Amino acid sequence: MKRIAMHCLLVLIVMILLLPTGCQGNVIRVASKTDTEGGLLAQMIILVLRANGFKVIDKSNLGSTQEVREALLHGEVDIYPEYTGNGAIFFEGTELDIWKNAQQSYEKIKELDQVHNNVVWLKPAPANNTWAIAISKNLADQENLWTMEQFANYVNRGGYLKLMASKEFVTNQLALPAFEKTYGFSLKADQVVTISGGNSAVTEKAAANGIDGINAAMAYSTDGYLSALNLVVLSDTKNAQAIYQPTPVIRGEILEKYPEIADILNEVFASLDSETLQILNSKIGFIGGEFNYLVACKYLINKGFLTKNPSNFPNDLPNIDLPDPAERSIEIINRMIRIEPRPLWEKTFEVDLETMRNVRVIGWFISTGGSGNDIRALILDDIDFINWSNLHQVEGLYKTDQITTDKIDIPITVSGRYHLVFDNRFSKFASKDVLAKVYLYYQAVEKNEETP
Repeated sequence: MKRIAMHCLLVLIVMILLLPTGCQGNVIRVASKTDTEGGLLAQMIILVLRANGFKVIDKSNLGSTQEVREALLHGEVDIYPEYTGNGAIFFEGTELDIWKNAQQSYEKIKELDQVHNNVVWLKPAPANNTWAIAISKNLADQENLWTMEQFANYVNRGGYLKLMASKEFVTNQLALPAFEKTYGFSLKADQVVTISGGNSAVTEKAAANGIDGINAAMAYSTDGYLSALNLVVLSDTKNAQAIYQPTPVIRGEILEKYPEIADILNEVFASLDSETLQILNSKIGFIGGEFNYLVACKYLINKGFLTKNPSNFPNDLPNIDLPDPAERSIEIINRMIRIEPRPLWEKTFEVDLETMRNVRVIGWFISTGGSGNDIRALILDDIDFINWSNLHQVEGLYKTDQITTDKIDIPITVSGRYHLVFDNRFSKFASKDVLAKVYLYYQAVEKNEETP
């Protein structure tokens, strides 16, 4: 009996020693919206929390403002980067002019969210990532359009305009409706093309290349690739837009349990002014750009918030020469994911051949961790995904053995729901870090055009 007791004690001691150092057992779920900057800020939060001993579940690029906000309020995520100006839509009926003053907007949303939702706004970054409309330099030169007043006159006199923007930009009363009300113009339905996410890289690329006749784009003031695309941001001379300072937002019960999180994140966000965010965003924005994880990691190391890259990816990554689409693309994943032993990671995406044609999934990934730096990758339709999840053999659209890295380029010829999967179920003990950049490429089908 003594031997058994001693053996159990030794096992318990070993298990304790194997726990992460620092804040042992602390699990924080970090989310973000689908825009470029949101993903970058989420990776910064994830990296510094992990460096301080927290176990983090990465839920970045979760969805729209409403979707991520609802996830926070329902306790499905614990922290994400939000913008002070969105307090006007979170708490309708407040005086709109408050949201155009940096200090007043921060104090107001901090007070309201704490009282009504037990949600805490930490200290904001000294930056303003407000909404904007950008047009091609050629259009600006030809029509003398440099301000929103000139833009409104151009629209009202019947000038050709086709704006690509997120659904949120079009419907949010502080975004396009605020521009229209302040400057006295109104865009018709056929002058606006909406996309599901808030990634301004997509809208700005469309305006720069004139895709489908688009010559104007939703933009953010901290976008770093506007000049590279030869776009002009129209000046908001009447201050129609609110101030949007990026701020970590956290559930009150989590901060009460781990108050050190405030000091950790406040220091990082204090270093992020508008110019810094423009530079960092410019490194991520194009499809051929760096992963937001690597950009965030390099910045944090350079500023002394991290001492080293916590992952073991090679310094010289293989060439990830993905095509720069002349048509449309939807980002499926463009970041690092950590997959624990035995679980898998899955992302669902939809294909509708009534609105899409020449659809392909194109991308690249690399894995590190364990003895083989390996992972399994699959792309499955709904039926195959159900069968495969129950450990049955499936053919799949794309399926690998345990490998380190691969390129993906497969056509999709049937409408439906599909699943990109990275599978670590074969590993009993080793977690894997996977850098992945995968996009859905397609051409848009015009309303009067039949799908071939």
